[in-house]
Amino acid sequence: MDLSPEELSDLATLYSTSAVLERIVLGFYAFNLYYYMTTFGGEVSAIWALKWKTGKVLFLIARYGPILYIPLTIISGFRNYLTMGPEVCKRLQIADDVSLRVCTMVSELILILCLHALLGSKRRYLALMLVLFAAFTVAITVPQIRYIAEAAQAIELSQADRGFGYPCTWEGVISPEALSTAKAAGYVSFTKSTCLFLLTLAVFYVRYRKQTGSLLEVVRRDSGLCILLLTAIRLFNAITDSFNVVLGLYNIPDILQKVVIPILACRLLLNMQEHDDPVVRSMVSTLMFQAESGTTTSVGLDYDDEFTQVVEFPRRYAGLGRQLARNAEVTHAVPETQSRAQDSVHC
Repeated sequence: MDLSPEELSDLATLYSTSAVLERIVLGFYAFNLYYYMTTFGGEVSAIWALKWKTGKVLFLIARYGPILYIPLTIISGFRNYLTMGPEVCKRLQIADDVSLRVCTMVSELILILCLHALLGSKRRYLALMLVLFAAFTVAITVPQIRYIAEAAQAIELSQADRGFGYPCTWEGVISPEALSTAKAAGYVSFTKSTCLFLLTLAVFYVRYRKQTGSLLEVVRRDSGLCILLLTAIRLFNAITDSFNVVLGLYNIPDILQKVVIPILACRLLLNMQEHDDPVVRSMVSTLMFQAESGTTTSVGLDYDDEFTQVVEFPRRYAGLGRQLARNAEVTHAVPETQSRAQDSVHC
């Protein structure tokens, strides 16, 4: 293709900036992989033995969601010198977007359930929160379907993208209708994130009024750092999406939402299982882990029978008498008292 020197300079700057952004994002992805590998043992001991109830399903979706959409992002959007057709690029982009949204939705659901457990309110209030959460989620997702489909449209790989090693060339044409509906959905997302943040502050205020100790002690005891970071990142990301604000070279809240929010949600769920308050532990167990039957712990966690089978060890006998005693049990020819006498002789 024939480009003027100015156009070549702009193109080189664009791809150079893109390469820098990729390195930044890959650093966050490497952190996610490191966290997963260093906490895998704790996941096995705390989650894998549980039966398939709500808590286990939510945890595993939030835990393994990034392992699904991070490779999709790298394959379709990073410089990897692959060559893919437009239809493949489109499917990968849609799968990436959908898996990210599902993981974020599950993380928010974990947050709501844990806030309800901390608040200690009645079930009808939880039902009200879940209905509002579902209404907000539908109001955000449905208007963005057209935008997602148009943003995922790809064309034949351009010469420039091929030369720089990118696998896909995006069409980059969004209709005004899709843009307007996506913008409206962004405002709804901002409203939902604001409500979650205000709910978090209200819960901690109630907990502080009911308990002794300083506010910092209450926040520390109730996993406040995880909760506040999760709600703050969601709120900042909603602000940047709704008002087209870019923070830093790369949109920092966006990458934090993709990497950090699932980590915080999983950590929050594990912390709630080990909360100092038995009432909170009981509510978390009842809401997400407890079943009607099965082996349970003191806090009501329901474990799978596969991990709770009782192992019967063979009886041990002293000295050479162990062989005589074993033969006596098989043939029933040697009385128990005689077996003991033989054991005492041969020890």
